[in-house]
Amino acid sequence: MKNLRSGWRISSKTITRMLISILVLGLLSGSLLIPKLASSAKVIDPKPYDPYLPIVLNNVKIGPADTITPSPSATLTGTQPTATKTNTAGPSPTNTLTPSPTFTGTLTPVPALAVTVSPTSARIGENFVFTIKVGNTGTGPTQNNIVVNSYPTYLDVLTVTTTQGSVNKQTHSFIVSIGDIRPGGLVTIVATVRVNSTLTRTETITNIVALTYNEVFSKTASVSYQVIYQTLPGTGELPLNWRESKLQNSGMIPGFILIILGAILLLTVVIWTKLRESKYKLGLIIGSASLIVLGFILGAISFGIFTTEEQVVVYQSTPTNGNLAVQEPSATTLVHKPASAFSTPDTYDQLETLPDYPIPTPVITVTPQPGEVGPDTSSVTRIVIPALMLDTVVKYVPFDGVTWLISGLKQEVAWMGNTSWPGLGSNTGFAGHVTVAGMGDGPFRHLDELPGGELVLLYTENNIYTYQVRESKVTDDGDLSVVLPTDNAQISLITCVEWDDESRTYLKRLVVYADLVRSEPVTIGMAP
Repeated sequence: MKNLRSGWRISSKTITRMLISILVLGLLSGSLLIPKLASSAKVIDPKPYDPYLPIVLNNVKIGPADTITPSPSATLTGTQPTATKTNTAGPSPTNTLTPSPTFTGTLTPVPALAVTVSPTSARIGENFVFTIKVGNTGTGPTQNNIVVNSYPTYLDVLTVTTTQGSVNKQTHSFIVSIGDIRPGGLVTIVATVRVNSTLTRTETITNIVALTYNEVFSKTASVSYQVIYQTLPGTGELPLNWRESKLQNSGMIPGFILIILGAILLLTVVIWTKLRESKYKLGLIIGSASLIVLGFILGAISFGIFTTEEQVVVYQSTPTNGNLAVQEPSATTLVHKPASAFSTPDTYDQLETLPDYPIPTPVITVTPQPGEVGPDTSSVTRIVIPALMLDTVVKYVPFDGVTWLISGLKQEVAWMGNTSWPGLGSNTGFAGHVTVAGMGDGPFRHLDELPGGELVLLYTENNIYTYQVRESKVTDDGDLSVVLPTDNAQISLITCVEWDDESRTYLKRLVVYADLVRSEPVTIGMAP
C-alpha cells in the first residue's frame, strides 16, 4: 500500500502484524481487567420488598466485534461480606446532662385527718387538750389546706399551736390555714380548751374537725368527750398508808439513838477503868443507865411501840342475819367515841373549819290529818355505826350547783344538801372523809369494811332512825345517781377510794346503801 501524498507506503504484511498486536493486547487487557472488576464488585443486600438480586456474569467473550452481553447461564452469588468496624478519629466526646426521670402517672393527693382528746372527761375549771394531725399519703400535693374546729359556748379556747401555717383563734373556735402539704407531709395542731361556768348539765359531746383542700374538697374527723356538771364531794386528803410514810421519815431516828448510846457506853468503860473512888463510879452508872432508858423510850416512840390503845383498835364486825324485826326502843347505852379517836392528831390549821350553813325548810307535799303527827323535818345531828365504833357529829353542807361545799370538813360527817331528810323518806346522802390532812384517818376510814346487815343510826332533833346495810359499790366521782330520790327510805354513805400517787387524789367513790328498818322518838333522859 502506498501513500501517494506523503510518498511512503505500508505493506499489507505490516498491517497484518499491527492487527495481531492489537488483538493480543486486547485479549491481555480483558483477562486482567475483568477479574479486577469482579474482585472489586460489591454485593448489595436486597431490601425485603426488592424483587431483584445482583448477578455476576461468568462467560464473557470479548473480541474485536463482540459486545458484553449477559449469559443465559448466569448464577446467583449473593453472599454478604462480613461487616468490618472502622474506628475513625474525631473530636472528643461531649458530656450531655440527662434530666432526672419524672413521674409520668397520675398525681393523686390523699389527705389524712385524725383528732384525739385528753382527758376524755372534765369538769368546770378543768382543761381538754385536742391534738389534730393533718397529713398527705398520696402522690400529689394537697393545696390550700384549712382546718376549722368549733366548740360549745361552755368551752373556751385557751391556746392553739400548729407546726405549719397560721392560726386564727376565737373564743369558742379556731381556723388554721396550713397551705400546701407535700406527699408524706404531716402537720400537728394542738388546742387547749377549758370548761367554763356556763355548763348546766353533764353530757357527752362529739367534736367534729373539718378539713378543706384543693379549694373544693373536704374531709372530717371526730372524737367524743364528756363534760361533767356535778360531782360527788372529794372526801380524801391523804393516802391510806399515811402512817407508813411517817414511819419512813423517822425510821433513822432509832439508829442514831443506838449509835449515840453505844458511844456513851464505850466512853463509860474507858472512864470506869480510870476512876478509883466508888462514889464517882456510882454516879457514872446512874447516868449511863438513865441515858440508856431515855434512848430506849425515844426509839420505842419512833417505832410506834407506845401507840395509844385508841389508835390500835382492831375493827371487827359481826354481820346480822339480815332479818331485822321492828323492836321496841332499847335502853342500852351505845358506845360513844369521838371520830378523832380513830386518827393520829398532828399539827394542822385550826382556822379552817366547816361553816354552820343554814338548813333550808323542806317542802311538805302531804298534809297530816287532824290528830296525826306530821313528818319529822328536824335536822340530822349525829351518826353512829356500832360495827366501826364510830360516833360523830353531822353537819349540813349545801350544794352549789356543781358539788357540795365540804371545805373545812374534818371529823364531822356531811349531810349533803339537795338530798332528803330522814323523816321524809326517800334518799338521804352523807359524805365523810377517809383521811384528813394534818389529822390522819377520817370518820369513814373503815367504811369499806362495813358488811351487809350491820346497823347505822341517825339522830335528828326529834327521832332516832335505824338503817340496815344492804349493799355497797365503787363508782365514778361524777355518778350523781347515788344521791337521786328513791321510793324507799334509805341513806347513802359516801367516801373516797383508789388513791392515785401521781395526782395526789382519790379517783373513785365508795357508796354504802342502808335501808330504814325503824324509827323512834328521842325521849328525855334516854341514854345517848
